[in-house]
Amino acid sequence: MGEPMREADDFRGGPGIRPEDKMAPVARILEIKQALDSRVEAGAGRADPSGTAKMLAQMRGVLSRELDRFAYAASGPDGVGVDGKAAVDLVSLIARTLEKVDQLERQMAEVDAERQQMTPGDRLALRQTVADLIDTLAERKVARMRDEGDGHASLPPCGVDVTKGDRGG
Repeated sequence: MGEPMREADDFRGGPGIRPEDKMAPVARILEIKQALDSRVEAGAGRADPSGTAKMLAQMRGVLSRELDRFAYAASGPDGVGVDGKAAVDLVSLIARTLEKVDQLERQMAEVDAERQQMTPGDRLALRQTVADLIDTLAERKVARMRDEGDGHASLPPCGVDVTKGDRGG
């Protein structure tokens, strides 16, 4: 891991492809799988869902590039491809890694769904908060009406025809 990983374009050198270059995708995918395993064990998806989502997107991109690189190496321009066992192992490893990524995505979706559901206690607390807000606003309106003068300036007196004058009469 001390040497930086090369991008897919680094391996398109033609007939001079070394055997270790052909196995680089396997090493990179093993590194990805190890990172995924450590994230699942540590429960990082629950602690930092946005960071895990970014990591999963990066993993999918890396796996796609590695698969493209492997396909290119397998069909090599010099007619020499990767041996069958290495191909089967790599495809199997990619499949297991993608399953792990899907598992993490499902866990994140479950956590998000749990966060969005309201419990009966949450609903009761919300109702109480709304009722308290209504009471507070009503008290402010009554206080404002009192401050304006007689406290009932905007209300018609009791027993008076409130429609008088509306019909021209």
